[in-house]
Amino acid sequence: MTGVVRDKAQWFLSAFLLLLLTPGYVGAAEVSGVVRDAETGAPLGFATVQVIGSTARGGRINRGTLCSDEGRYHLVSIPIHGRAESLNLS
Repeated sequence: MTGVVRDKAQWFLSAFLLLLLTPGYVGAAEVSGVVRDAETGAPLGFATVQVIGSTARGGRINRGTLCSDEGRYHLVSIPIHGRAESLNLS
């Protein structure tokens, strides 16, 4: 193999292995937003947001986060082949 072909082959192999070894990003969703007071519309800082549900394989989904002082939240790695049973705010 010439140097250029070998370099391309190594790059493709590295990219393939990287995709193969990172299954956490495949089949996962992200949820983000702002928690607001129902009456005033003001952001609720430091509220807790939690998604509870079940996966297609019978496992449990339990992801949570704390909102910023502006009420913003961002949840990651929520399985898309599951069922969210509740979204809890406190």
